[in-house]
Amino acid sequence: MVAVVGGGWWLLQRPTVQAMLLASTPPPLMLQDEAPAFPPEVQALGGSGLPVPLHVTGRPAVVNLFATWCPPCVAEIPSLMRLRSTASEHADVHIVSSEPLDAVHAWADRRGFDQAAFLHLDAERITGVLATRSIPVTWIISGDGRLVQRIHGAHAWDDPSVVAFLASLSVDPTERVSSSVAQGP
Repeated sequence: MVAVVGGGWWLLQRPTVQAMLLASTPPPLMLQDEAPAFPPEVQALGGSGLPVPLHVTGRPAVVNLFATWCPPCVAEIPSLMRLRSTASEHADVHIVSSEPLDAVHAWADRRGFDQAAFLHLDAERITGVLATRSIPVTWIISGDGRLVQRIHGAHAWDDPSVVAFLASLSVDPTERVSSSVAQGP
């Protein structure tokens, strides 16, 4: 029994098997009519130990919750890293884990990933509209701070449709200020 479980675990750790687990299609993206606000108090910790806001007004954000021991999570990291690079003009991409940050950074180093993409999110912060029972889970936040998508499972995040969707969620902060002034209190 141990040999079967161990052999299965070994097989799931192989990059080619992980790639097969990765969905080859982009995530299902659509705006929700009444999307809840992303909790602004939720922040992650970066390598410096300082808080990092997961959402900056005006910029959409992709926040992916993963674990280093989760094969589907690990399988989608390369596409998230490519999305982080290609969508940097339009959106922020954060990859968060509740595992200790030094362990996540060591894991990222062994795989050649940029440590700056990986943040620590205290498991106690994953409540309310962020609550989940499975990983990976990815939250997409619009430029105006609404949680417009919660997507479970591994996906091809670097698909051009994802970049276009994120660009459509941007909010020009100057437009926001001028429209709120024009409307009055």
